[in-house]
Amino acid sequence: MLTFWALLEESDVEAFVGTLFLPSYMSYLRRAPLRFSEQPPNIDGRQPLTITYLGEGRIEEFAVYPEKHAFELLRSVCPRLDLNSVRISSQESIWNWSVENRLEIKPTSAELPQPFLMRLYFEPNNDSLAVDFPPRFDPRSCHISVSRRELLIGRSVLQAYCAAWIERLEGTECRTLPKLQTLSGGVVFQGERIGGEFLLEDDGPFRDLLRFTGLERALKDVAELVSLDLENAEIDVDDDGFRFRLVSAAD
Repeated sequence: MLTFWALLEESDVEAFVGTLFLPSYMSYLRRAPLRFSEQPPNIDGRQPLTITYLGEGRIEEFAVYPEKHAFELLRSVCPRLDLNSVRISSQESIWNWSVENRLEIKPTSAELPQPFLMRLYFEPNNDSLAVDFPPRFDPRSCHISVSRRELLIGRSVLQAYCAAWIERLEGTECRTLPKLQTLSGGVVFQGERIGGEFLLEDDGPFRDLLRFTGLERALKDVAELVSLDLENAEIDVDDDGFRFRLVSAAD
């Protein structure tokens, strides 16, 4: 499974809210600073943001609903994003805000409070990069081995794959490889604005990863000797990357 999110700060949301039309009875009120930490609980990832407006003897609240506003908010922070290639989920979480939402992209001082950040989730309409000329990788970090009976997709290769997706979505070249963290069954990655999660659950994204790395062709070349049974294969996911145990044709 391959999902993405845009990472937003409070100022990003405030800038977007400033473009929305307010009811006439709120015309002369000023907007209070937005603080994610002061928002109501968002257990299911589909709760609205509450924006507060103040005036002399007045206080009003304006709700920003994810189903109505998330797509436009995404466009405002990722203006180069091909919106025809992505969608907002109708079933899963749309956004959340937490101090856990950054993968140490901009480390903060231990003396400063950790900021709350928003993840705005979206999905690709097509789970294939379909790269015409995929990069070539060092066999030591990306290989199929008959003698070892293994398939290895190393950490740097996974970073390159995630970077290729970010480049496609943002429409611009990644200046640095995304940060990567391994977790049970996959990886979490984070670029400057766009991050996501790649889990070894669906065959489609994994087959796309094999094509990107060139290992799909390598598997065909040794098909008479070893094969990959993805549903039953032993898989090690660690800081080195993904390592799959191949099945011998003699077994």
